[in-house]
Amino acid sequence: MGELRLEIVIEGEPAVLQSVRKSLSPDNEDAPPSITILDELSEASYVISIKSLFTSRSIRTVRQTVDEILSLITAIHKLRLMGQ
Repeated sequence: MGELRLEIVIEGEPAVLQSVRKSLSPDNEDAPPSITILDELSEASYVISIKSLFTSRSIRTVRQTVDEILSLITAIHKLRLMGQ
């Protein structure tokens, strides 16, 4: 059985990256048992690594997880634009 690995890399201002990380932290800790989510924050980027078994069920779960992450990033970005 194979393995599925994805990385989402966000580059930007440290304050925005920290906001994204802070918002995702509770979800990352409660990830489904079939998924491993690791993250790394640096001065210039925030990297989210997602690893799962390569099964059709796991692929759907990873897709839902990625959709949630991207929705949250979009919402934070919109809020930042409104505050400018």
